[in-house]
Amino acid sequence: YMFEFNNAKYVNEVFGKYKNKTIIKDIKEDAIVSAKYILTAEAECEKVAFVVGGDQLEVLTHSGKLSEDDINEGAKRWGIYWRDYWDKRGTKEAYEKDYACEVTIPIKDDN
Repeated sequence: YMFEFNNAKYVNEVFGKYKNKTIIKDIKEDAIVSAKYILTAEAECEKVAFVVGGDQLEVLTHSGKLSEDDINEGAKRWGIYWRDYWDKRGTKEAYEKDYACEVTIPIKDDN
C-alpha cells in the first residue's frame, strides 16, 4: 500500500485514476482536498484506494494522545527514515530489516 498524509497533489492523482467511486458521505472532491488533514491510501495493484479528509484528527498511541505538532513531526521523520532505509538497503550502511519499511516498497528501475 502507498499512504500519503496531507498531500493534495496525490489526492488529485488518485481521484483522476479511478473511474468507479463510492462516496460514503456526500461531499465534493475539492472539499476533501481543502481539509486540514487528508489521508490517502492506494493498493500497489492500483485497483483500490481511499481518501479521507477532515478538520480534526486524533492519533492515540500506547503513550496517549499525540498533539498536532507531534503528528506532523512524526509523519515527517517517518518519511525521512523510510527514504534513508531504502537508499541504504543493500549497502554497507544498511539498516537491520525493518518490516514496516519492507511493506511499502519504492518503485525503482534498479530493483
